[in-house]
Amino acid sequence: MKKSGRRILSFILTAVMTFALLPVIGNPMVVKAEDTPAEHVAHDEQCSAEETDCKYHKDWTKISTWTELKSLGEKGGSGYLVDNIKISNAFKIESGKTVNLCLNGFSITQTEDVYTITVNGTLNLYDKKGNLGIITHADGKNGIGVFNLGTFTMNGGTISGNKATEGGGVVNLGTFTMNGGTISGNNADYGGGVSNKGTFTMTEGTISGNKADRGGGVFNGNKRTFTMNGGTISGNEAKVYGGGVCNYGTFTTNGGTISGNEAKGYGGGVYNSYGTFTMNGGTISENKAKTDADDNSYGGGVYNTKTFTMNGGTISGNEAKGYGGGVYNTNEGTFTMKGGTISENKTIQEGKSNSYGGGVSNKGTFTMEGGTISKNAAIQEGKGYSYGGGVSNNNGTFTMKGGTISGNNATYYGGGVFNHNKGTFTMEGGTISGNNADYGGGVFIYEGTFTMNGGTISENNATNYGGGVFNHSKGTFTMTEGTISGNEADYGGGVYNYLKGTFTMNGGTISGNNANYNGGGVENWYGTFTMTEGTIKDNTASGKGSGVYITQTFVKEGGEIDGSIESVNGTACTVTFNPNGGSNNTIIQYVVPNVDTKLAPNKFSYVNDRFNCWNTDSEGNGKQYQDEATINIKSDLVLYTEFYKKIKYKVQFVVNNGSWSDGLTLNEVEYWRYEDEDGVLSLKAEDIPTPENPNKGYKAGSWDAEPETEKAVSEDQTDTYTYTFAPIEYTIKYDSNGGTGKMNNQSRTYDDEIALTANSFTYEGKTFNGWNTEADGSGKDNYSDGEIANISNKDNDTVTLYAQWTTGTFTISWKNYDGTVLETDKNVAYGSTPAYDGETPVRAKEGNKVYTFTGWTPEVDTVKGAATYTATYSEEVVEQTEPETPQNPTEPETPEEPEEEIPEKDWLDDLRLALNIAAEPDSEKTVEYSGDFALPYEIMNFLVNHPDITFVYHVTYEGQEYTITIPAGKAVAYADTPWYGPLWLLANYGGNNAPTGAKGNGTYIVKAGDTLTGISVRLGVTIQYLVDKNGIKNPDYIVEGQELIY
Repeated sequence: MKKSGRRILSFILTAVMTFALLPVIGNPMVVKAEDTPAEHVAHDEQCSAEETDCKYHKDWTKISTWTELKSLGEKGGSGYLVDNIKISNAFKIESGKTVNLCLNGFSITQTEDVYTITVNGTLNLYDKKGNLGIITHADGKNGIGVFNLGTFTMNGGTISGNKATEGGGVVNLGTFTMNGGTISGNNADYGGGVSNKGTFTMTEGTISGNKADRGGGVFNGNKRTFTMNGGTISGNEAKVYGGGVCNYGTFTTNGGTISGNEAKGYGGGVYNSYGTFTMNGGTISENKAKTDADDNSYGGGVYNTKTFTMNGGTISGNEAKGYGGGVYNTNEGTFTMKGGTISENKTIQEGKSNSYGGGVSNKGTFTMEGGTISKNAAIQEGKGYSYGGGVSNNNGTFTMKGGTISGNNATYYGGGVFNHNKGTFTMEGGTISGNNADYGGGVFIYEGTFTMNGGTISENNATNYGGGVFNHSKGTFTMTEGTISGNEADYGGGVYNYLKGTFTMNGGTISGNNANYNGGGVENWYGTFTMTEGTIKDNTASGKGSGVYITQTFVKEGGEIDGSIESVNGTACTVTFNPNGGSNNTIIQYVVPNVDTKLAPNKFSYVNDRFNCWNTDSEGNGKQYQDEATINIKSDLVLYTEFYKKIKYKVQFVVNNGSWSDGLTLNEVEYWRYEDEDGVLSLKAEDIPTPENPNKGYKAGSWDAEPETEKAVSEDQTDTYTYTFAPIEYTIKYDSNGGTGKMNNQSRTYDDEIALTANSFTYEGKTFNGWNTEADGSGKDNYSDGEIANISNKDNDTVTLYAQWTTGTFTISWKNYDGTVLETDKNVAYGSTPAYDGETPVRAKEGNKVYTFTGWTPEVDTVKGAATYTATYSEEVVEQTEPETPQNPTEPETPEEPEEEIPEKDWLDDLRLALNIAAEPDSEKTVEYSGDFALPYEIMNFLVNHPDITFVYHVTYEGQEYTITIPAGKAVAYADTPWYGPLWLLANYGGNNAPTGAKGNGTYIVKAGDTLTGISVRLGVTIQYLVDKNGIKNPDYIVEGQELIY
């Protein structure tokens, strides 16, 4: 029967059995109780093995008859057997009752074809006589040993000699915990020892010597849970599936041992069918999957058709006849190995059959992330062959990300891995090392694909070919990363590429390998070998080709080879392909001398060129070879790409004053054909760009020549068409805006670089101040007289510019005779008469001269510009007369002495005194003085009149100390300049820390609070001089930071 047929039958039988049991049971199928059974503490402590009657079972009931046993089940309680009991009805633990039962070395024997024990409540089973107590059926009678619908905890005793369609020893539909005891010698179609349809946890105890068609030891049903933390499942037998365990649900091993079991077809240790099997620990060992004659068996340790995850534990010493000594993973199975060990398993070839995968045989999806597959073997004992000592990947997907495959052995092919029958093997990490085979010590590829992206294949050995890798006919091996090193074979120490096999090396390293004959690194035996990147180095060969040995050809597009490249006829000849302007690097093809060899196909790419053929001359003047032509050479050959010549017709489209619809200002289109093609070239109408984006101020224009679409071109040619957007046109009208005069309209075009017409309007009492598009000056743009600007960007627009007028205002200064500013009036209107508003100016009496204010000079007049008026005085000399002496004066009363009036000291008195002393003959002619004031005309004039005196002035100005030296004979004094400030002195005589603009270099930087009058005094120049020199229009308007030239 085929497996699928057997599987369907098993489901039908299971359903029939379940429904057949319902009338007998008469209770709900599942009654859950506490997860943790009550421990038999008192009994454990007081029951002695020497006491046959267990007299120390304190408070426990002695059970010697069926009536007493039945009563215990009905009422609950604790009891122990004191005699063997035969029953003809099932011993029932009623729902809601808890029974603690010690077999005490005695037996309960069912004499009819019914269950021995039915648990609806809770049963805790013990045996203080070393599991001598037995729950069984009489000879010739069939039935389940324990049928559990509630909670069954087995701490001791033996369930043996029972036989049923399902679960000979135990059928669990509730919660079954096995902490000890033995379930052995039972028989069933499903689950010889245990059939679990609930929750089964095994921590200790033994399930052994049971038999079934499926699950000799344990059958775990669909969607059921079996957790094995300890104990032993051993020596069980299945006629078809799962000698130890057959799992359709969720099976987890954290510990314990599954060993010495046997299945006649599938899964000697574990058969995982459409279930989930997780192995975190424990051991699956010495199990066998066997068949008779020339049939094959599968999965000595584990057979998986669904999901198997191995995180830890050991699968070892198992055996299969055919496939998967350790593990067999079907085409529907997913096997993930993250840890643990699969070791010393084997597949044995007997008769005419073959053996595959001593450790693992995979037809589904196998991912190895960690763990070890070691010391497994695929062994030949008959006339067949053995494949894959460690792993056989048969039309499956095998991905190796980590872990180790080592020390495995195959009599024939693939000591570490055998990949065949369109299997896909991808190696991203991990190590394949120390494996042995006749062919492909590390890896053998046959009609499959092997991609090596990482990892290491090292120290493997092949008796004949391919120490590291053997790539057979129809095999594809691509190496991008990783290392193949330290391997050994007679031929192809690192890699042996055979016949029609394809080996592409895009990276990685092949190094340190050895061939006893040829091809230390690689032997390419009539296969296809292409090297684009990577390194082949430090390999050795006793015969030819320490680096590479070829029997026909080998193409090297890149990478490095350190070692000889030889052929069957000696040193290989090279054919060097030069792209001759195309992309890619030079390609070298190695060929056997004096042997017909097909050239490698052209792999170069070209931009707008077409490959024609190869030529021995770069200019195309040598011998031509067609692509993949057959050659026969005895020396090296260089071939250059020869292209078909192209006829080109280029059309350029240029746009001025705008852009095309795509935003570009230059568009190009090129038409071409190869010279061997017929036809002519012409401009296509759809390739003519649309001029849609004129610049601001421009409008639709025209082509310099209309693009021709009917023009036929048969030779190289370039045409250029230019489209120019036209500038818009507009008119400017000039309005006097209240003034007088006349100005003509101005016709303009955009970007014409024409200046505005110079203003010729006048307005009495006002100054022209530019143009504006609004009469009140509120327009967006202001324009100066004669400015060059685009006034409008609208076609046929008329723009009116209004003259802007400013009523003149000026600053009037009022000064005393000595230059002291008495009053400053700003913004005095043009044509108005200024008036002085301050106190009447005065001039102090000088000796006998008295001064009286008489008016201003010049005479005050209407405002026509900035003006300064200086106070004038009349002078009167007053003569002094002696007072008359009175006759006979009378004694005046003595007046009180008035307080002495101390005159205020002039701040120049000390300086005057020092200068006068220096002017004396034989006096020191250098005077030093400290102050924080400007020097008056009086002092400067004194120095002019005494040219032998050097004056050193230490002055503090704006927080900065300066030392200014006026050398002897260098002083100047101007009658119209009453004061000489620190900046003026620094500018004319220099000094330490002199500020920028005051070092005599002719510039001055305006500071906050400065006035043009004050600056002129500092610098010793007139206001008009500064106005003219710097083009100042309004003397009362200067800006902080402004630079003045003087």
